[in-house]
Amino acid sequence: MTKVTIKDIARMANVSTASVSMVLNNKPCRISTNTKEKIIKIAKELDYIPNHSSELFQTSVTKNIGVIIPDMNNNFFQLLSTGIEKYAYQMGYGTLIGSADNKSDKCLSYITFLLSKAVDGIILVPTIDIDQNGNNLKLLEMFSETKIPKVLLDRAAKDVFCDFVTLDNYYGGLLATEYLIKHGHKKIGCITGPLTSYCARKRFEGFREALINNGLSNMADCFFEGDFDLISGISGIQYLLKRNVTAVFASNDVMAFGIYQYAKDKGLRIPHDLSIIGFDDLQFGNILSPPLTSVNQPAEWMGRRACELLIERIGGINKTGPKDYLYTPTITERGSVRMLFD
Repeated sequence: MTKVTIKDIARMANVSTASVSMVLNNKPCRISTNTKEKIIKIAKELDYIPNHSSELFQTSVTKNIGVIIPDMNNNFFQLLSTGIEKYAYQMGYGTLIGSADNKSDKCLSYITFLLSKAVDGIILVPTIDIDQNGNNLKLLEMFSETKIPKVLLDRAAKDVFCDFVTLDNYYGGLLATEYLIKHGHKKIGCITGPLTSYCARKRFEGFREALINNGLSNMADCFFEGDFDLISGISGIQYLLKRNVTAVFASNDVMAFGIYQYAKDKGLRIPHDLSIIGFDDLQFGNILSPPLTSVNQPAEWMGRRACELLIERIGGINKTGPKDYLYTPTITERGSVRMLFD
Protein backbone atom coordinates (compact mmCIF):
# COMPACT_ATOMS: atom_id res chain seq x y z
CA MET A 1 0.00 0.00 0.00
CA THR A 2 1.26 3.49 -0.91
CA LYS A 3 1.61 5.66 2.16
CA VAL A 4 -0.60 8.77 2.19
CA THR A 5 1.36 12.01 2.68
CA ILE A 6 0.38 15.60 3.35
CA LYS A 7 1.18 16.29 -0.33
CA ASP A 8 -1.70 13.99 -1.32
CA ILE A 9 -4.06 15.79 1.03
CA ALA A 10 -2.87 19.21 -0.16
CA ARG A 11 -3.44 18.25 -3.81
CA MET A 12 -6.98 16.98 -3.15
CA ALA A 13 -7.85 20.00 -0.98
CA ASN A 14 -6.22 22.41 -3.46
CA VAL A 15 -4.13 24.04 -0.72
CA SER A 16 -0.46 24.19 0.18
CA THR A 17 1.31 21.49 2.19
CA ALA A 18 2.04 24.16 4.80
CA SER A 19 -1.70 24.73 5.22
CA VAL A 20 -2.31 20.99 5.66
CA SER A 21 0.48 20.76 8.21
CA MET A 22 -0.86 23.68 10.26
CA VAL A 23 -4.42 22.30 10.28
CA LEU A 24 -3.50 18.72 11.15
CA ASN A 25 -1.14 19.89 13.88
CA ASN A 26 -3.80 22.29 15.24
CA LYS A 27 -1.50 25.29 14.92
CA PRO A 28 -2.83 28.87 14.92
CA CYS A 29 -3.46 30.04 11.35
CA ARG A 30 -5.72 32.22 9.19
CA ILE A 31 -7.24 29.34 7.26
CA SER A 32 -11.02 29.42 6.99
CA THR A 33 -13.20 27.01 8.94
CA ASN A 34 -14.55 25.49 5.72
CA THR A 35 -11.04 24.79 4.43
CA LYS A 36 -9.97 23.30 7.78
CA GLU A 37 -12.98 20.98 7.76
CA LYS A 38 -12.23 20.00 4.16
CA ILE A 39 -8.59 19.12 5.00
CA ILE A 40 -9.58 17.07 8.05
CA LYS A 41 -12.32 15.25 6.09
CA ILE A 42 -9.88 14.28 3.31
CA ALA A 43 -7.27 13.13 5.85
CA LYS A 44 -9.82 10.85 7.51
CA GLU A 45 -11.06 9.46 4.19
CA LEU A 46 -7.48 8.60 3.19
CA ASP A 47 -6.72 7.01 6.60
CA TYR A 48 -3.82 9.40 6.95
CA ILE A 49 -1.41 8.66 9.82
CA PRO A 50 0.91 11.51 10.82
CA ASN A 51 4.46 10.26 10.55
CA HIS A 52 6.26 13.02 12.40
CA SER A 53 8.18 10.45 14.37
CA SER A 54 9.81 8.85 11.36
CA GLU A 55 10.70 12.27 9.94
CA LEU A 56 12.17 13.55 13.22
CA PHE A 57 13.91 10.27 13.78
CA GLN A 58 16.30 11.06 10.99
CA THR A 59 17.69 14.12 12.78
CA SER A 60 16.89 13.88 16.49
CA VAL A 61 16.31 11.48 19.35
CA THR A 62 13.55 12.12 21.90
CA LYS A 63 14.62 9.40 24.37
CA ASN A 64 10.97 8.37 24.67
CA ILE A 65 9.34 5.14 23.57
CA GLY A 66 5.62 4.46 23.17
CA VAL A 67 3.94 1.37 24.61
CA ILE A 68 0.41 0.20 23.83
CA ILE A 69 -1.16 -2.61 25.85
CA PRO A 70 -4.69 -4.05 25.67
CA ASP A 71 -5.70 -3.74 29.33
CA MET A 72 -3.82 -2.14 32.21
CA ASN A 73 -6.09 -3.91 34.71
CA ASN A 74 -4.77 -7.30 33.60
CA ASN A 75 -1.90 -8.49 35.81
CA PHE A 76 -0.10 -10.16 32.90
CA PHE A 77 0.01 -6.94 30.88
CA GLN A 78 1.06 -5.02 33.97
CA LEU A 79 4.08 -7.33 34.23
CA LEU A 80 4.93 -6.84 30.54
CA SER A 81 4.78 -3.07 31.07
CA THR A 82 6.95 -3.30 34.18
CA GLY A 83 9.64 -5.15 32.25
CA ILE A 84 9.58 -2.53 29.50
CA GLU A 85 9.60 0.45 31.85
CA LYS A 86 12.42 -0.86 34.05
CA TYR A 87 14.76 -1.53 31.14
CA ALA A 88 13.84 1.71 29.37
CA TYR A 89 14.62 3.70 32.52
CA GLN A 90 17.90 1.82 32.95
CA MET A 91 18.87 2.87 29.41
CA GLY A 92 17.82 6.50 29.87
CA TYR A 93 14.46 6.33 28.09
CA GLY A 94 11.06 7.50 29.21
CA THR A 95 7.89 5.53 28.41
CA LEU A 96 4.50 6.73 27.21
CA ILE A 97 2.10 3.89 28.04
CA GLY A 98 -1.47 3.68 26.77
CA SER A 99 -4.11 1.11 27.70
CA ALA A 100 -6.57 0.30 24.91
CA ASP A 101 -9.23 -1.15 27.25
CA ASN A 102 -9.43 -4.15 24.87
CA LYS A 103 -10.84 -1.93 22.10
CA SER A 104 -9.21 -2.13 18.68
CA ASP A 105 -10.25 1.41 17.67
CA LYS A 106 -8.63 2.81 20.81
CA CYS A 107 -5.50 0.77 20.13
CA LEU A 108 -5.26 2.21 16.62
CA SER A 109 -5.89 5.73 17.96
CA TYR A 110 -2.93 5.28 20.30
CA ILE A 111 -0.76 4.21 17.37
CA THR A 112 -1.71 7.40 15.52
CA PHE A 113 -1.19 9.48 18.66
CA LEU A 114 2.27 8.06 19.34
CA LEU A 115 3.37 8.53 15.74
CA SER A 116 2.38 12.19 16.02
CA LYS A 117 4.29 12.67 19.27
CA ALA A 118 7.75 11.91 17.88
CA VAL A 119 8.66 8.92 20.05
CA ASP A 120 11.79 7.02 19.02
CA GLY A 121 10.02 3.66 18.79
CA ILE A 122 6.83 1.78 19.65
CA ILE A 123 6.13 -1.51 21.44
CA LEU A 124 2.67 -2.81 20.56
CA VAL A 125 0.70 -5.52 22.35
CA PRO A 126 -2.30 -5.73 19.98
CA THR A 127 -5.89 -6.15 21.06
CA ILE A 128 -7.39 -9.52 20.15
CA ASP A 129 -9.55 -8.21 17.30
CA ILE A 130 -7.24 -5.55 15.90
CA ASP A 131 -6.79 -7.29 12.54
CA GLN A 132 -10.35 -8.51 12.08
CA ASN A 133 -11.65 -5.87 9.64
CA GLY A 134 -10.46 -4.15 6.49
CA ASN A 135 -10.15 -0.61 7.81
CA ASN A 136 -7.98 -1.77 10.69
CA LEU A 137 -5.77 -3.73 8.31
CA LYS A 138 -5.18 -0.60 6.22
CA LEU A 139 -3.98 1.29 9.27
CA LEU A 140 -1.84 -1.63 10.45
CA GLU A 141 -0.22 -1.85 7.03
CA MET A 142 0.55 1.88 7.12
CA PHE A 143 1.97 1.50 10.62
CA SER A 144 4.15 -1.37 9.42
CA GLU A 145 5.50 0.77 6.58
CA THR A 146 6.51 3.70 8.77
CA LYS A 147 10.24 3.99 9.37
CA ILE A 148 9.93 4.18 13.13
CA PRO A 149 11.39 1.14 14.97
CA LYS A 150 8.68 -1.12 16.34
CA VAL A 151 8.29 -4.42 18.21
CA LEU A 152 5.21 -6.62 18.56
CA LEU A 153 4.89 -8.20 21.99
CA ASP A 154 2.86 -11.26 23.06
CA ARG A 155 0.37 -11.22 20.16
CA ALA A 156 0.89 -11.18 16.41
CA ALA A 157 -0.98 -8.84 14.06
CA LYS A 158 -1.55 -9.26 10.34
CA ASP A 159 0.43 -7.00 8.01
CA VAL A 160 2.76 -5.76 10.76
CA PHE A 161 6.29 -6.95 9.99
CA CYS A 162 8.80 -6.29 12.74
CA ASP A 163 10.53 -8.04 15.63
CA PHE A 164 8.09 -10.19 17.60
CA VAL A 165 8.53 -11.35 21.20
CA THR A 166 6.17 -13.99 22.56
CA LEU A 167 5.86 -17.28 24.38
CA ASP A 168 5.76 -20.57 22.50
CA ASN A 169 2.03 -20.78 23.13
CA TYR A 170 1.62 -23.97 21.10
CA TYR A 171 4.17 -25.78 23.25
CA GLY A 172 2.59 -24.30 26.37
CA GLY A 173 -0.80 -25.80 25.49
CA LEU A 174 0.81 -29.13 24.68
CA LEU A 175 2.86 -29.08 27.90
CA ALA A 176 -0.18 -28.34 30.09
CA THR A 177 -2.24 -31.11 28.52
CA GLU A 178 0.54 -33.68 28.69
CA TYR A 179 0.97 -32.81 32.37
CA LEU A 180 -2.67 -33.75 32.99
CA ILE A 181 -2.29 -36.94 30.95
CA LYS A 182 0.83 -37.96 32.91
CA HIS A 183 -1.26 -37.58 36.06
CA GLY A 184 -3.64 -40.23 34.77
CA HIS A 185 -6.38 -38.03 33.33
CA LYS A 186 -8.12 -39.13 30.15
CA LYS A 187 -11.26 -37.01 30.26
CA ILE A 188 -9.72 -33.59 29.78
CA GLY A 189 -11.47 -30.40 28.74
CA CYS A 190 -10.14 -27.00 27.72
CA ILE A 191 -11.46 -23.47 28.23
CA THR A 192 -9.86 -21.39 25.48
CA GLY A 193 -9.62 -17.69 24.91
CA PRO A 194 -11.28 -16.29 21.76
CA LEU A 195 -9.90 -18.36 18.91
CA THR A 196 -9.42 -15.26 16.77
CA SER A 197 -6.58 -14.51 19.21
CA TYR A 198 -3.11 -15.69 18.19
CA CYS A 199 -2.22 -16.85 21.71
CA ALA A 200 -5.53 -18.62 22.38
CA ARG A 201 -5.45 -20.39 19.03
CA LYS A 202 -1.88 -21.66 19.51
CA ARG A 203 -2.61 -22.92 23.04
CA PHE A 204 -5.68 -24.74 21.79
CA GLU A 205 -3.70 -26.31 18.94
CA GLY A 206 -1.19 -27.59 21.50
CA PHE A 207 -4.02 -28.99 23.63
CA ARG A 208 -5.47 -30.95 20.71
CA GLU A 209 -2.08 -32.18 19.54
CA ALA A 210 -1.30 -33.60 22.99
CA LEU A 211 -4.61 -35.46 23.08
CA ILE A 212 -4.14 -36.91 19.59
CA ASN A 213 -0.54 -37.93 20.33
CA ASN A 214 -1.71 -39.84 23.40
CA GLY A 215 -4.64 -41.68 21.82
CA LEU A 216 -7.27 -39.34 23.27
CA SER A 217 -8.56 -37.82 20.04
CA ASN A 218 -12.12 -38.48 21.26
CA MET A 219 -11.62 -35.55 23.67
CA ALA A 220 -10.22 -33.14 21.05
CA ASP A 221 -13.58 -31.39 20.68
CA CYS A 222 -14.13 -31.12 24.42
CA PHE A 223 -13.61 -27.39 24.76
CA PHE A 224 -15.41 -24.16 25.54
CA GLU A 225 -14.44 -20.94 23.75
CA GLY A 226 -14.18 -18.18 26.31
CA ASP A 227 -12.94 -14.62 26.43
CA PHE A 228 -9.99 -14.77 28.85
CA ASP A 229 -12.22 -13.44 31.64
CA LEU A 230 -13.57 -14.80 34.93
CA ILE A 231 -17.10 -15.30 33.58
CA SER A 232 -15.70 -17.56 30.85
CA GLY A 233 -14.20 -19.80 33.51
CA ILE A 234 -17.56 -20.14 35.25
CA SER A 235 -19.52 -20.73 32.03
CA GLY A 236 -16.83 -23.03 30.64
CA ILE A 237 -16.69 -25.39 33.60
CA GLN A 238 -20.49 -25.67 33.64
CA TYR A 239 -20.33 -26.83 30.04
CA LEU A 240 -17.37 -29.18 30.49
CA LEU A 241 -18.74 -30.91 33.60
CA LYS A 242 -21.59 -32.17 31.40
CA ARG A 243 -18.87 -34.08 29.51
CA ASN A 244 -17.74 -35.70 32.78
CA VAL A 245 -14.23 -34.28 32.63
CA THR A 246 -11.84 -34.99 35.49
CA ALA A 247 -9.37 -32.26 34.55
CA VAL A 248 -9.44 -28.87 32.80
CA PHE A 249 -6.79 -26.82 31.03
CA ALA A 250 -7.74 -23.16 31.42
CA SER A 251 -5.98 -21.02 28.82
CA ASN A 252 -5.27 -18.31 31.36
CA ASP A 253 -5.24 -18.01 35.14
CA VAL A 254 -8.18 -15.59 35.27
CA MET A 255 -10.48 -18.24 33.75
CA ALA A 256 -8.98 -20.81 36.12
CA PHE A 257 -10.00 -18.51 38.98
CA GLY A 258 -13.55 -18.58 37.58
CA ILE A 259 -13.47 -22.38 37.84
CA TYR A 260 -12.36 -22.09 41.48
CA GLN A 261 -15.28 -19.80 42.22
CA TYR A 262 -17.78 -22.16 40.62
CA ALA A 263 -16.28 -25.18 42.40
CA LYS A 264 -16.56 -23.42 45.77
CA ASP A 265 -20.20 -22.47 45.12
CA LYS A 266 -21.10 -26.05 44.15
CA GLY A 267 -19.09 -27.82 46.82
CA LEU A 268 -16.59 -29.36 44.38
CA ARG A 269 -13.19 -30.11 45.85
CA ILE A 270 -10.04 -29.18 43.92
CA PRO A 271 -8.17 -31.36 43.04
CA HIS A 272 -10.13 -34.31 44.52
CA ASP A 273 -13.21 -33.79 42.34
CA LEU A 274 -11.63 -31.72 39.60
CA SER A 275 -8.03 -31.02 38.58
CA ILE A 276 -7.10 -27.67 37.05
CA ILE A 277 -4.04 -26.29 35.29
CA GLY A 278 -3.89 -22.63 34.32
CA PHE A 279 -1.71 -20.51 32.06
CA ASP A 280 0.33 -17.37 32.94
CA ASP A 281 1.41 -18.27 36.49
CA LEU A 282 0.14 -14.99 37.91
CA GLN A 283 0.86 -14.11 41.53
CA PHE A 284 -2.67 -14.66 42.81
CA GLY A 285 -2.45 -18.34 41.84
CA ASN A 286 -0.18 -18.94 44.78
CA ILE A 287 -2.76 -17.77 47.32
CA LEU A 288 -5.70 -19.79 45.98
CA SER A 289 -6.75 -22.85 47.97
CA PRO A 290 -5.27 -25.11 46.82
CA PRO A 291 -2.54 -23.10 45.01
CA LEU A 292 -2.93 -23.21 41.22
CA THR A 293 -0.62 -25.27 39.02
CA SER A 294 0.04 -23.15 35.93
CA VAL A 295 2.11 -22.74 32.78
CA ASN A 296 4.64 -20.03 33.49
CA GLN A 297 5.11 -17.04 31.21
CA PRO A 298 8.11 -14.87 32.15
CA ALA A 299 6.08 -11.74 31.44
CA GLU A 300 8.46 -9.20 32.92
CA TRP A 301 11.41 -10.72 31.05
CA MET A 302 9.42 -10.74 27.81
CA GLY A 303 8.71 -7.03 28.27
CA ARG A 304 12.38 -6.38 28.97
CA ARG A 305 13.44 -8.31 25.86
CA ALA A 306 11.02 -6.35 23.68
CA CYS A 307 12.49 -3.12 25.02
CA GLU A 308 16.06 -4.34 24.44
CA LEU A 309 15.25 -5.14 20.81
CA LEU A 310 13.54 -1.80 20.26
CA ILE A 311 16.45 0.20 21.66
CA GLU A 312 18.86 -1.85 19.53
CA ARG A 313 16.81 -0.88 16.47
CA ILE A 314 16.68 2.76 17.56
CA GLY A 315 20.45 2.87 17.97
CA GLY A 316 21.10 1.12 14.67
CA ILE A 317 22.84 -1.77 16.47
CA ASN A 318 20.54 -4.36 14.91
CA LYS A 319 20.07 -3.90 11.14
CA THR A 320 18.96 -7.43 10.28
CA GLY A 321 15.47 -8.29 9.12
CA PRO A 322 12.60 -8.79 11.58
CA LYS A 323 12.87 -11.87 13.80
CA ASP A 324 10.59 -13.85 16.10
CA TYR A 325 11.80 -14.46 19.66
CA LEU A 326 9.97 -17.32 21.39
CA TYR A 327 10.28 -18.02 25.11
CA THR A 328 9.95 -21.66 26.17
CA PRO A 329 7.25 -22.17 28.82
CA THR A 330 7.62 -24.25 31.97
CA ILE A 331 5.11 -25.54 34.51
CA THR A 332 4.92 -24.21 38.05
CA GLU A 333 3.65 -27.17 40.05
CA ARG A 334 1.42 -26.46 43.02
CA GLY A 335 -1.62 -28.27 44.33
CA SER A 336 -4.49 -28.13 41.84
CA VAL A 337 -3.79 -31.37 39.92
CA ARG A 338 -4.17 -34.80 41.50
CA MET A 339 -2.74 -38.11 40.36
CA LEU A 340 -5.69 -40.09 39.04
CA PHE A 341 -5.50 -43.87 39.22
CA ASP A 342 -7.63 -46.28 37.20
